[in-house]
Amino acid sequence: MIFVTVGGGPFYGFNRLVEAVDRIAPGLEEEVIIQKGCSTYKPMHARCYDYLPYRTFIDYYKSARLVIGHAGAGTTLLSRLFNKPFIVVPRSGRLNEIFDEHQMQMGEKLSGIEGIRVVYDIAGLESAIRESLDTVYPKKFPRSKGIEAMDVLIKDFMKNV
Repeated sequence: MIFVTVGGGPFYGFNRLVEAVDRIAPGLEEEVIIQKGCSTYKPMHARCYDYLPYRTFIDYYKSARLVIGHAGAGTTLLSRLFNKPFIVVPRSGRLNEIFDEHQMQMGEKLSGIEGIRVVYDIAGLESAIRESLDTVYPKKFPRSKGIEAMDVLIKDFMKNV
């Protein structure tokens, strides 16, 4: 199963990601479940929820073979906690998907970490999904690199607040 989460914020949908996954889903041999938040696009090829109760959200995370999501801190940390391969699609402030470019910066920090693929151009999402599904991952990802990257990003952010 592939679990897609776009975050729970009430102000910014992520139609670019939801539409792309829905377009790709029929060609995959995996069930696709999308938590779409306030995105307005309604998927036709995936099971879809606006929001999920926390326990259900966690259960989907744990059951997923692959997680796809925005470059949110919580989403990233959960992928590490549950040892899930993670495709990060950062939201773009220029595309009005979020208020600034902090998710692009997060993507840059996460690039190169084992088990994480960052997709900036949505046209590359399908190949990233297929490569992720075809890759044999270790039973446990090194957690320190992901946590160190998050720590650096949070400290950099706090310097500018």
